[in-house]
Amino acid sequence: MNDQINRSAIMEIATYVIADSREGFEKNIPIIQALPRLETRLGKDHLYIQYLHTAIEFDSTIGDIAILKTSNGMRYSSTG
Repeated sequence: MNDQINRSAIMEIATYVIADSREGFEKNIPIIQALPRLETRLGKDHLYIQYLHTAIEFDSTIGDIAILKTSNGMRYSSTG
């Protein structure tokens, strides 16, 4: 079993969940701070939200990863 988390994959999942939620997030918000709003919007049982929680449980520093790009509608934007 691999005992490391692929941080690139976690960022892809976080980016997808944010786009799917259609929530606007401020730049540099840590994943751990974005999760409550994502859960409210998509539900705690959303598969990718569960993946993010599992990754954070495995390695708490995952929650500190900052979201650098936000979704503007369905288009990605570095301006939020």
